Amino acid sequence: MAHFDPILSPPVRLVRLTQEHDFKPFDCGNTDLNNFLIEDSKYNLKYLLSVTYVIENEDKTIAYFNVANDLLRISADSHKKFKSILRRKVKDKYLYKLFNYTEFPAVKIGRLAVNKDFQCRGIGTQLIKAITYSFINNNKTGCVFITVEALNNPRTINFYEKNGFNYLIEPDAKKESLVMFRCLLNYIQYPK
Repeated sequence: MAHFDPILSPPVRLVRLTQEHDFKPFDCGNTDLNNFLIEDSKYNLKYLLSVTYVIENEDKTIAYFNVANDLLRISADSHKKFKSILRRKVKDKYLYKLFNYTEFPAVKIGRLAVNKDFQCRGIGTQLIKAITYSFINNNKTGCVFITVEALNNPRTINFYEKNGFNYLIEPDAKKESLVMFRCLLNYIQYPK
């Protein structure tokens, strides 16, 4: 995990949250995200709603992310745009059969946050890459997409756009969050 940031002093470790986990101090600057980690993440684990992973060193929680199963439904309105995105990125004969599907297995990033002391160092991007890698290489149930309901603010939306997420439907400035997706098929190495 030291590849996240050369300034992070070892030992930095990725830990799957358990009921017994003792949280180290964490503040990402967002009360909802802070509270989720400390107050709700263990309940989500207990009731099988989601799983949370923390990145920590000896003193602090550096970052965390939370994932759950999801289902991506492609509506008739967004089907043409969806096919266009897939067609541009993935070159595979079998893929064209997938164009007729309207539902796909997915994993949802429920929360992703980086401690204020470690922000703007690429840690969030590394977490997205790690989630992508994990579900491509250790995909136990089937997962074609990573989804997120991104908070509708410029910083968050820009982060997900820069990390290859597309909008499921056209963005609406009035909505509190926007549904975005990243297609894992775009990151698979296909034989020629």
